[in-house]
Amino acid sequence: ISTVNGDLTLLIERFDETLRKTLEILSSVALSKAGTEENVSKNSVKMGDKKQLVELLKTLEPALQKKKPKPCKDIMEKLNKFEWAEDIKSKVQELDRLVNKYKFKEAQEVVSKLY
Repeated sequence: ISTVNGDLTLLIERFDETLRKTLEILSSVALSKAGTEENVSKNSVKMGDKKQLVELLKTLEPALQKKKPKPCKDIMEKLNKFEWAEDIKSKVQELDRLVNKYKFKEAQEVVSKLY
């Protein structure tokens, strides 16, 4: 019986060691993958410039004037994909809020401030 217990103890110790090593490797792989995904998501947000802003606003204005929610929301999606300088960012957020509330006239006023 003591031989069986000794063999079981040895097997359990080996299993425990192998499991610990496996978990360490999996943990490092998971951390590495998470770091890569974080870098990809950080890099996928591009800084917007004035030229891009003006181009998007020029496509947004007619949709606002015609009070077309779908085109407005599509253009706002494109605007929101960029990271904007702080002074522009707050106005883009306000514009997004107004478009989502179908307040097209107020949104046009914000657009005129963004040029």
